[in-house]
Amino acid sequence: MDISEVEAILSHYRFLGPPEHLLLTQEPVSMKTNGDVIFLGLGLHAKSMVVLTPQATPETVPHELAHTLGFGESVARPFGRIAIKKHELMEKFPLLGSLLKREVKYELRDDLPEKFKRKVQHYVMKKG
Repeated sequence: MDISEVEAILSHYRFLGPPEHLLLTQEPVSMKTNGDVIFLGLGLHAKSMVVLTPQATPETVPHELAHTLGFGESVARPFGRIAIKKHELMEKFPLLGSLLKREVKYELRDDLPEKFKRKVQHYVMKKG
């Protein structure tokens, strides 16, 4: 996913504040447990931050947004599915979408340590 896709998805949630920070990684994020766990994204509540990996799907964006709001998996999973259906509907009917849409824009920051710059892009929501 690229930043324009994420902005388009987040623009359809008028009553939910988009996360202030987005981190888009260029490499898969995984963890060894009893098997391999591959992360699609991480929603960090305390930081109002969403991390999206290369495996992220459109459903990952609202799913992780739910985590930033303090919800667990039992809410985030159905919220992600329902929210993407709403996004798809708004994309099919642009007039309806334009009535309910608000602009969400992020700007790329260049404030990460040098060792992360090729692996991660840090975006911060534009104010105003």
